[in-house]
Amino acid sequence: MGRSVNHWEAYRGALTKIIVCIDIGTTNSGASYCLLEPGKAPKVYDTGTYPHAPRGSYKAPSLVAFDRTGKCVAIGSEVQHYFITHGDDVHVAKWWKLALTTDHIATNVDVSRHIDIPPNISAQEVFIKYIKWIFQCVEKDITTRYKDGPEILAKTKASRELILTHPNTWDGRAHSAMRKAAVQAGIVDEGMAESSIRFLTEAEASLTYAVLHSSLQAWIKPKQNLVVADLGGGTCDISSYEIVETNPTLEIRESAPAQCVVAGATTVEARAKSLVSERLRGSEWDGQGNLDWIGQKLWDTIVSHFHQPDNHVWIHLGQARHTDELRGIKDGKICFGSDELAALFEPSIQAVAKALKEALKGSASLEHKVVLVGGFAENHYVRRRLASIMGETVSLIKADNVLSKAVANGGCSWAIQSVISQRMSTASYGVRCAIPYDRSKPEHQERRQYSAMHSDGVSRLPNAYLELLPAVSIENALGFISTSNTDAEQSI
Repeated sequence: MGRSVNHWEAYRGALTKIIVCIDIGTTNSGASYCLLEPGKAPKVYDTGTYPHAPRGSYKAPSLVAFDRTGKCVAIGSEVQHYFITHGDDVHVAKWWKLALTTDHIATNVDVSRHIDIPPNISAQEVFIKYIKWIFQCVEKDITTRYKDGPEILAKTKASRELILTHPNTWDGRAHSAMRKAAVQAGIVDEGMAESSIRFLTEAEASLTYAVLHSSLQAWIKPKQNLVVADLGGGTCDISSYEIVETNPTLEIRESAPAQCVVAGATTVEARAKSLVSERLRGSEWDGQGNLDWIGQKLWDTIVSHFHQPDNHVWIHLGQARHTDELRGIKDGKICFGSDELAALFEPSIQAVAKALKEALKGSASLEHKVVLVGGFAENHYVRRRLASIMGETVSLIKADNVLSKAVANGGCSWAIQSVISQRMSTASYGVRCAIPYDRSKPEHQERRQYSAMHSDGVSRLPNAYLELLPAVSIENALGFISTSNTDAEQSI
C-alpha cells in the first residue's frame, strides 16, 4: 500500500474519477494515483505493489528483459528475480527512455553507450511494454486498497486522467511517442487520448511535491526565488521559480527556461565500473562476469557509504591469500582511495553546479534557495560537494521523503491543483521569412548578395527568423506543430 498526502478540500465534481501519474525514469520509475469522489477530500497514494520488490518500496527499476527470440519475459521489479535463473539467456533493455529522444538534453557523456536495447526491438516497443506493466501495478494497488476496486476501475475508465512526466526540454515529438505508447498499451482509448493524457515536466512535478512538505514552509513567501534540482538516475532537471503570492492561494511562476543535463547517478555508476575494469585488466578477475559483480559492488558501496572525501572503500574479491600491491589488492580485498572515488562523482557534480549557476544568474537575490529532490540527491557527498561549489550565498535543502518517486506524487497533486501561473518556453518559437533589405545595418550588408526584389517592389533578404513567442503564460499557452518549407525565399 502507498502513503497518502491530504491537502485539499472536498472534491466538488459530480462523478467519481481517477487520476494516475506515471513517472518513467531513466533508471527507476514510479506511479501515484488519486481517487476523486464527490464530497470527499482527495488523497494521493504512491503505488507500492511491484512484484518481488522490497516491502515499502515505491519505485521499480526501468528494466525490460527479453529472451533470445525477442519475447518479453520480465519487467521492472521482476527482472532481477528472473535474471537469477535465466541470466545467460536474457537481454535486459536499459536506458531505453533516452532513445525516445535526446533532443535539447545537455550531456557530457556519450548517452548512446548506456542505451542497451535488444536487436530488432525499438525504444517505443520497450516503452509500451513498460507503461502497460506499471499501470497494471497501479490497478492492483487500487484493487488492494479499495474493497470495490474492480468496480471503481471499470466505471472510471472512460473518465480517467493520465499524467505522464518527462525531462525538462522534451517537446511535442516525445509527447507524441508517449501518448501513442499509452494508447497501444490499452491504458487510454485512442479517441480519448488527446483529452485524457496530459504531460508535465519532472521539475514542475517535483516543485509541486516539494512545496507540500513542511521542510520548505519557511521558504514559501512572496518574491522568494527557488531553484528545484531533480537529481535522478539518468537526467538532472533544473528549474527556476518565483513565489508570486501565498494568499488566498499559492501562486508560483517559472522565472527562467528549464534545463536538463545527463549527469545522474548512473553516469557515476558507469565510471565506477570503468575504474574496476581498468584496475583489474590482465588479472585473474579480468572476465566480464567478475568485472560486472565487482563493479556493481563498488557502486552499491559508494552510493550509500561514500560520505567524506577521506573515505576509502575495500571490496572483497576472494580468499585472503590474494595479494597484488600493484593493483591495490591485499589479503583478498581491493582498495579504492578517496581521490579516485571523488573523481567518479566530480564530472556529474560539476555539470549540475554549472546548470545551477546558470539558473541563478538572473536572480537579484542576495541569498539563493535550491531544493534538491531525486535519488541522486540522497548521497551525502553529492550534497556536500554541491554546497561547497555553490558557496555560502546558496542554501541547499533536501525535500522530505524522497525515497518514494516524488515526481509521480507531485504529478497527481499538480493535476488536482496547479500552483504554476506562468512558464518559460524552453525555446523561442518563430517563423522563417524574408525581411526588407536595410543597407544601414551591417548584418544586412554582409548578406547583400542574397537580396532579391519581390513582387511588391521591395528588396528582401531570405532565411530571416521572426520570433513570435519568447515566453508564454499558462493561460495563453498554445500548441505548435514543427514544419519545414523548401522555399528558402518565402516572405510573410
